[in-house]
Amino acid sequence: PQRHAEGIKAMLRRHQVNAERGFRSAELKTRPLELSDLRRFVAGADVFSRQSDGTTVAGQYVKLDIRRRASLKIPRGPAQPAKRSASTRGGAQSGC
Repeated sequence: PQRHAEGIKAMLRRHQVNAERGFRSAELKTRPLELSDLRRFVAGADVFSRQSDGTTVAGQYVKLDIRRRASLKIPRGPAQPAKRSASTRGGAQSGC
């Protein structure tokens, strides 16, 4: 997280937004983009799993001043891998 936190902050600083309305314009006063300007900051579910030392990756980012509230979205219905028949795989069918 230490290495990535600096990269995230640098990426945000490279982008400017309108200081009054939140979009970029050359004629208007701008400011660096901030994490709080983002509607979403996507991370895998493992960011909340416990490490061997008891901390989470999310907790480590909080210590580095990168804070976002969690919003876990679970898809409706069971996730099933696509089933492929022998004909779609291009393989020979058994018994031939």
